[in-house]
Amino acid sequence: MDTSDHFPLETRQQRKALTHPLRLRILELLADRPRTNEELAGALGEQSGKLYFHTRTLLAAGLIVLDHTRAKGPITEKVYRAAARRFLVPPPVKGGAAAPLEWTLASALELYQTNWRASGGLPDDTEIGFHLILTLSPTRRQEFAARVRALFEDFQAGDDAGAVDTRPVSLAVLMHSFGLTKGDTDAILESNSPCPADGGVGADGASGPGG
Repeated sequence: MDTSDHFPLETRQQRKALTHPLRLRILELLADRPRTNEELAGALGEQSGKLYFHTRTLLAAGLIVLDHTRAKGPITEKVYRAAARRFLVPPPVKGGAAAPLEWTLASALELYQTNWRASGGLPDDTEIGFHLILTLSPTRRQEFAARVRALFEDFQAGDDAGAVDTRPVSLAVLMHSFGLTKGDTDAILESNSPCPADGGVGADGASGPGG
């Protein structure tokens, strides 16, 4: 059975299943080749009993599937594979009860919080956070959005799957316009800018006026 290239994450259950770092590692391994729960446990250095819950969660969400079974003495082993090589959040649908990108950001935040708690804090080089408010013309807004997309696509096309000492990296971006005057925007920037005047990223993740 083949693994498709892309899998749209369309349900809450599917997105919730991806908010644990161990399940992300399971998906990465199963996208490489089919494995049993025991083989996953060996590759991850975890107890197979601990992995069973996460495997079952991914299976119930449809993110992994049963590839085949095989006999191992009196036991029938289940061999799983990833449902796709990449898992994507579909474009937002406007007009609903919730803000279109709310689920995407909530999932990303939950994954960050879960991973941070599980590891007792993350290495400094893996955490980057900032909040910018920019005043841009329509042309500049389009240019900015296009360059951000191009950056993501560039790294997606050249990701390091299969290389030595790799690890998943979670990225979330929110960009939206709102109806404030330049004076209102300047006041917000002034009141929410605990960072150095040079616009560097402060310890709390908020960016200064220089952005």
